[in-house]
Amino acid sequence: MPSADETAAAVESAQRALAEIRAREAADAATEEQHRTEQLSSWHDDDQTVDATDSAASDVDEPDLVDADQP
Repeated sequence: MPSADETAAAVESAQRALAEIRAREAADAATEEQHRTEQLSSWHDDDQTVDATDSAASDVDEPDLVDADQP
């Protein structure tokens, strides 16, 4: 049977391991959130570029198409 000191050391070691696991999970979650934010920002920028391109293209004066069958 382990002594009280051995048991206390084992418990302390387990608590440190759990704290490290929690810290890693928190760091991973923060990294994932940062990546998600960057991805959403990139998508937003891409959408803005497409919208600006579409808007610029619609500003171009295009000749009216005339039906050849119309007099």
